[in-house]
Amino acid sequence: MTDEEEWTDPVLESREVDRTRLAVRLACSFATLLVLVVLTRGFLAEATAALWPPTEPTTQWLTLVSLHAFAYVLVPLLVGSFVADVALERVRA
Repeated sequence: MTDEEEWTDPVLESREVDRTRLAVRLACSFATLLVLVVLTRGFLAEATAALWPPTEPTTQWLTLVSLHAFAYVLVPLLVGSFVADVALERVRA
């Protein structure tokens, strides 16, 4: 084998696949977030009124804010990633 032969770089190919997978995951996660917000808009309105202005004790308020924030970040990311992976497997199969 000579140095003049060209080989495809598997690292570059995997990066393109990873970018596509990431884009699909983010799109599905954003769509899941929108669905979650629409389905829980009444709860969000009540929770926002209860969360602002901050109340005492501050640690209890911070815990409640953290739980809400994580719920509206982690749930869409988890569900969106799962849906994206299933969709990509079906498209590629």
